[in-house]
This record gives sequence, C-alpha cells and structure tokens, in this order.
Amino acid sequence: MGEAEVQAFLLGAKFRVFHGVIFSQMLLAMALVKPVARRVGQDYGGRFGVRKLFSHVVQAYYRGKQAQIDPDKWEPEKVWERPCSEVREMFGVA
Repeated sequence: MGEAEVQAFLLGAKFRVFHGVIFSQMLLAMALVKPVARRVGQDYGGRFGVRKLFSHVVQAYYRGKQAQIDPDKWEPEKVWERPCSEVREMFGVA
C-alpha cells in the first residue's frame, strides 16, 4: 500500500500525459485485482477494502500534484536533520 502511494505521489509531482495513462492503469489494476486488496487489507488489520485503497492512492496523487517539489532535483540529504513537519511545510506537502 505504501509503495503504491509513493508512486502515485511521484506521478502527481511530475505529471505528464504518459503518467496519466500509468496512473489510470494502476487504479484499474487495484480495482480489478480484489485478492491483492484483500491481502493488503489483512496486512493492515482488515481496515482496507478496495474503495479505501483506491481512495488512498488518489489522495497521494493529488498531494503530489499540489506539492512544490521536483522529485528529480530534490536532495533529501539537505533536509535530513529537520523534522518531517518542517520538510512537508517547505515543499507544500499536506
């Protein structure tokens, strides 16, 4: 689940037309592959159904679109010592 959210965030942060195709396919795959959703739900204590997984990925995508960060040029080592809340504020990640 976390990896899907990271990928959706990065697609949002670096949106290109081709990324839209990839994102759409990722969401379709999540909707069609219910056994995967069930397994992820079990990994998270049964708290996730397909709709909730879908919702989390879509939210991550939109957080990426709103972020003021270029993942290709970001240098995380320059902000390692700062608290996560401060780094999120710096880059507009809600």
